[in-house]
Amino acid sequence: MRLLWCVLCLCACDVPFNLPAFQHVADGAYEDAPVPRPDLPLDTCGMIGARCCNDTSCSDGSTCLALSGRSRCVGFAGTFESNPAPSCGFSPCLESNPLAAACACPSGLVPSSVMLDIGCGDPLLAANQTGTAAVCAIATQPPGSDFAGLFVVADIAACEPTTTGGCMLPDPITGTCTCPAGVEQFSARVFVPGTIGPGCTNGFLGATLGVCLPTGVAQASLLGVYQLDADQHCRAFSNSLAGCTCPAGSLVSSLRTLVDKQPSGSFIPVESTIAFCLAAP
Repeated sequence: MRLLWCVLCLCACDVPFNLPAFQHVADGAYEDAPVPRPDLPLDTCGMIGARCCNDTSCSDGSTCLALSGRSRCVGFAGTFESNPAPSCGFSPCLESNPLAAACACPSGLVPSSVMLDIGCGDPLLAANQTGTAAVCAIATQPPGSDFAGLFVVADIAACEPTTTGGCMLPDPITGTCTCPAGVEQFSARVFVPGTIGPGCTNGFLGATLGVCLPTGVAQASLLGVYQLDADQHCRAFSNSLAGCTCPAGSLVSSLRTLVDKQPSGSFIPVESTIAFCLAAP
């Protein structure tokens, strides 16, 4: 009888977390994702998406994230962005991680970094400026995770000669700039520093930032992703709320970059923000 009571006490720390169905956003058109993500089962104490129970461990290899007296087992814990050579009026910490309140990962997570063009000056006619973007996630995601990695691959491999095929930040799950099989890929537009040479004109070039999102799993870390340009064009992928917004109560983790606009055939670099809507513990 005492053993049964202990099991019930352990599982009482778990609560369900709701996640709205995802939608694609492209030029203002919305398309429902084929598989909505269900609520987390109530019998998963210490597993990804659930409370960590003792605030120190998760039973499936995910990381226990504690914030404001609450906790959650997560596989993805936000991003941050720094400006290693402060200029353009930027501070060294350009975009902090809301889960760490700094340009850092929460305890227990080691960041994976990649260089991005963060822009400088007029947001609608920006100059180039190199910054560093970092992702906080575990390398091996347990079953049930709603995050399957992130990668950055340059448009022209020859402009990134020290990479394999222009892959600047591989997805740790696949080891390449691809998503694992059977997951959705959200592709954001970014700019990255490169080399000057044949086909590489100014030392910066376009690239794809891919976020890999499994469907049909319990919501654990990430409520949605979108990209919003400085001209207010909603470019990418969002949750079921209208436009480029995060659900109420979520935390927003952002990366700043440039996108390539081509009105009337001319190239104009415009600042853009990639936002990750994080489920709060």
